[in-house]
Amino acid sequence: MKGGEKMNDIIVRLVDVPVDLKGIVKEDSNGDYNIYINARHSSSVQLETYFHEEAHARLGHLHSDKSIEEIELEAQKEAGAMMGDSTTRLPRG
Repeated sequence: MKGGEKMNDIIVRLVDVPVDLKGIVKEDSNGDYNIYINARHSSSVQLETYFHEEAHARLGHLHSDKSIEEIELEAQKEAGAMMGDSTTRLPRG
């Protein structure tokens, strides 16, 4: 995301889909991002999937001309950074 740009709202939905699909992000007609996460996966996989799909939205991948390989590498790197940042804010039990 470029400096000063506002990120659209993110709506997260758990869906029952085939197990080989972890998640997907789509932009709706309002410009909001809808992240669909597979309800069949464990909560840890669902959390990783959420960060990965959010990274796609943050990085503008839905409107990118980059290769799938480049997009996925960028999303993995961003998701890893986001997960690292968020774990410091999660309560420890």
